[in-house]
Amino acid sequence: MRTIDKVENVFILGAGASVEAGAPLMNNFMDISRELLKNIEPSNAFFANGEIEHLMSVLSKLQTANAKGNIDIYNIESILGALEMAEILDIELLGDKKFNLKSSYLKMIYYTLTKRMVFKLDDMSPIGISAHDSINTFTDLFDGMLKDSAILTFNYDMGLDVALSSKLIDYSYYLDEKDSGFPLLKLHGSLNWFNTLENNVKAILLEDLLFKKRTSPDQKNIALDFVDYIRSYDSMKIKERVPFIIPPTWNKTMFHAQISSVWQAAASCLKNAQNIYVIGYSFPQTDMFFKYLYSLGTLGDSVIKRFWVFDKYPENLADRFKENLIGSQLIKSDRFKSFGCEFSNVKSELMKRLNINPNTYFDVKQLL
Repeated sequence: MRTIDKVENVFILGAGASVEAGAPLMNNFMDISRELLKNIEPSNAFFANGEIEHLMSVLSKLQTANAKGNIDIYNIESILGALEMAEILDIELLGDKKFNLKSSYLKMIYYTLTKRMVFKLDDMSPIGISAHDSINTFTDLFDGMLKDSAILTFNYDMGLDVALSSKLIDYSYYLDEKDSGFPLLKLHGSLNWFNTLENNVKAILLEDLLFKKRTSPDQKNIALDFVDYIRSYDSMKIKERVPFIIPPTWNKTMFHAQISSVWQAAASCLKNAQNIYVIGYSFPQTDMFFKYLYSLGTLGDSVIKRFWVFDKYPENLADRFKENLIGSQLIKSDRFKSFGCEFSNVKSELMKRLNINPNTYFDVKQLL
């Protein structure tokens, strides 16, 4: 029996789980990206000559569309959704056709997250680096509940990967149907996933990158640049040097087919789940895929005891979950609850709500 067949606790993480570690939120992603791209190093080989200027020009043209329409030009979801439609309609907005616009904005997302989320060099860590304190604290939960839990995340960044690796937790992405181990299911892709020439999605392992990485003695932080790694050490026959990440738009169908095994693993986890803890996930309109994954994945004999939402601003979010995702029986039975807290406080808040003494080691059965 694989780990995913006996999961009882499912943790679902969104952008709010990475913001304390430096990742932008949807509503300020574009502002941060523009600033980073404006100051990009001339020697940078990630973007082709003129590619950044083209991307910025296309994004600027979207402001004109606001004269008659309603596009939030400050929100990355809104902007990328508009660009997806522009590509389908083949309208003038696209500009120079020698650049692949989809590839350009995936590069923008990768570059922004790589620059914003750096990791501390740490001689005490088995892998030589450590994640942000907020993520480390959260993953402390899994020291006592590996066999019963899974993480489903919509984030691309490497925060959880680093934190779990530094605890020597054998996690798996389930990109292959034969995978086993603690489920770290990255539903929208990852900065270390790439398309191969065989049209499969493969992951560059964190330890491979760190083994090749060279640092100066006085360096305190490190950026995990997997594109730079494959430029020198490509043994996977990568199709293109753009990570496999699913952009936050309404048009996701073409992407999900390639990582169907990940979503199937997520459905298996939800099928047996007794407790679902949603953390920092706003359930945006562009994530209707998850609505159907949850509805179909939870078909089964298991009874959900808790569906708890943790977020910095839980008020409106609770209504969104009630209206669009969870069934009436969960609401009526008072098994759905929402709590306001920062991601860094989720572990202590969860233990407090479950009446677990935070100063003692706890067994996973206390969560059931």
